[in-house]
Amino acid sequence: MRGGLGSPRVLHPSRLFEATLMSNFFRPLIAIVAIVTLSTAALAESDPLPSWNDGQTKQSIVDFVTRVTKEGGPDYVAPED
Repeated sequence: MRGGLGSPRVLHPSRLFEATLMSNFFRPLIAIVAIVTLSTAALAESDPLPSWNDGQTKQSIVDFVTRVTKEGGPDYVAPED
C-alpha cells in the first residue's frame, strides 16, 4: 500500500529546495516577530501609559492609581467599590 501511515514522506528535489528556502525565510521572520512582541511587552510594563507625553498630568494619574490600588494603604479602594 503506497502512502500509508507508516511510509516516510519523500520530497521531490524541487520541493526540497522550496521547503529549504521557505524554512530559511520564515525562521528569521518568526524570530523578528517574537523580538518585537517581547520588547513591546517589556516597554508596556515599564511605562503604564506609553502613548502619553511625560508631564505633571500623566504623573498625577499614575500616582493616583498607584495610591488607590495599593492594598492596605490609606487611600485603597476595593475592586468591588
